[in-house]
Amino acid sequence: MQLSTARASCLALLLTACAGETASGIPCDVERVVADACLRCHGSEPQFDAPYRLLTYDDFFVVHNDKPVHERVAAVVETDYMPPVAIDTEPPIAPLAAADKALLLDWAQAGSPAADRSACE
Repeated sequence: MQLSTARASCLALLLTACAGETASGIPCDVERVVADACLRCHGSEPQFDAPYRLLTYDDFFVVHNDKPVHERVAAVVETDYMPPVAIDTEPPIAPLAAADKALLLDWAQAGSPAADRSACE
């Protein structure tokens, strides 16, 4: 059985979607920092008036107030506005470690390039 080009393209898209973001997306080390420091508020249902989600690679490219989210992330992390350690929660929100802050800033300021995620745990 031969597939038409259109059907082959649809099948490729379907397989890519089913596989998740294993081929490219948020770098593994950046994803760890985001999971540890951001998803408490910027998860599937944003908390504490968080204006956007940070769950997927595409979430970093959503335009929010005329800028892609990855640019907003860089700005608020660089100024230590995020993570919001002043919010009274249990457990408390911790500031980013210097290495984690540098990692997130380097990635966001570089335009948040996609990475090969095949080695992610």
